[in-house]
Amino acid sequence: MKKYYFITCHLSVMVACHLEAWATASTPTTLEACPIPYVRVSGRCLFFDPLATGTWHQTQALCESLHGNLAKIDTGIFMADIVDHIREHQMATKGYWMGASDEGHEGDWRWRDGTSVRMGTPFWGYLPERPIVQEPRRGTVENCGCLIDQYLYFFHDCPCSNDYYSPLCEYRSKDYQTTTAL
Repeated sequence: MKKYYFITCHLSVMVACHLEAWATASTPTTLEACPIPYVRVSGRCLFFDPLATGTWHQTQALCESLHGNLAKIDTGIFMADIVDHIREHQMATKGYWMGASDEGHEGDWRWRDGTSVRMGTPFWGYLPERPIVQEPRRGTVENCGCLIDQYLYFFHDCPCSNDYYSPLCEYRSKDYQTTTAL
């Protein structure tokens, strides 16, 4: 029996977390196993917590406490699988933080591991009121990457201090491999 775990955290306290478990009737294989509370999405281990919210730095700290980082969404297929997972499991929220930022190096978007974030299509979205200008577009005002429900979970640059997005964590391990091809 496969067990899924859901963590409810109050990021204002950052330590007040507890686990609640529920089970489904499937049998995991070794390849499917992710450490608790992560679930496998597109061959990688992710943790979604649509109930917890916080700033980019607070949610990154939460991910680190779970041996992860905010997610590195580096392929179009991975991005589509994340959006499908959010919708299939009814985990829609205002948005999720991802591990991209140009904080401290304006215009040079990097993942937490230091690799460059691919710019343009298919990742970065448009705002409906300004469809000609593709994200990121706000200079030093918005330096952290987010996936916003209202904008169909395409990448957007958001103020790092927004405290109403949820964490999207990716498990990190030297034995854990990720794909980098589109």
